[in-house]
Amino acid sequence: MNQWLNISCSGKFHYLYYAKYLSKDDLNKIYFSHKYSTTGELPKNRRKNLFVKEYLVGGHLKFLGEKFIITGFYIYNKIWEAMLAYSIEPAKVNIFLLHGNCLKAMKKVKGHGLVVGEAVNSHPDAVWSRLKKEADLLGVEIKYPRHSNSGIKEELNLLDVLLCPSAAVADSFVDEGFSKEKIVILPYGVDFGTKKHKNSCKKIKHLADIKNIVCVGQISVRKGQIKLLDLIKNFCSKYNLILPNITFIGRGDPDYVALLRRHEV
Repeated sequence: MNQWLNISCSGKFHYLYYAKYLSKDDLNKIYFSHKYSTTGELPKNRRKNLFVKEYLVGGHLKFLGEKFIITGFYIYNKIWEAMLAYSIEPAKVNIFLLHGNCLKAMKKVKGHGLVVGEAVNSHPDAVWSRLKKEADLLGVEIKYPRHSNSGIKEELNLLDVLLCPSAAVADSFVDEGFSKEKIVILPYGVDFGTKKHKNSCKKIKHLADIKNIVCVGQISVRKGQIKLLDLIKNFCSKYNLILPNITFIGRGDPDYVALLRRHEV
């Protein structure tokens, strides 16, 4: 095998945007889950779309809504984990997005190459502690799949290298006993040179020019939209700016959305 790199991600995250820039001599295969037609501009032999989980989640939300969603996520992630473990071919370097659903695949490639994990959040215990504190303060229940926390902690035991997007995230793992020598800080990149970004982004010369803010993502305690509102409100008050229009787009936890609607800005 000349290609030395595997990437595995439940979803597509940023990997599918990066993968197309990798040489055919580098990328063995990217394993991801998205709608059936998604290719990431990659040839078939360099991608494996394990799409079943995405349609299971979509079907659950369409027909059951939030009912049994935590149990559903557990089952659907187990299906993804089994499909990945069956499909993956070991490479010299195997990168996994740490969501607690790659353990079997990690065990399969361990010993055949490096096992590299990428953390998108702080250590799961640190995340849970912060979420619990915020939820108690707001008086809402946390609808958060804690089974993924235990899965991530198991995955950490198999890692040769841990990629962290910031020093703060790295420190949270060190505080929980993960070896600092195994951590590499690798911030996320954005390619503003693409035609897509050139057409959609313009330079803001003055803060007063900002009239609209759009925030896309799940509306929940974990995403912290109420804290964002307070931050924007305080910032505008401090610098005597007009409060911009703020739009949230995403699936919302009903209790948190109700609080958000009543929140004064």
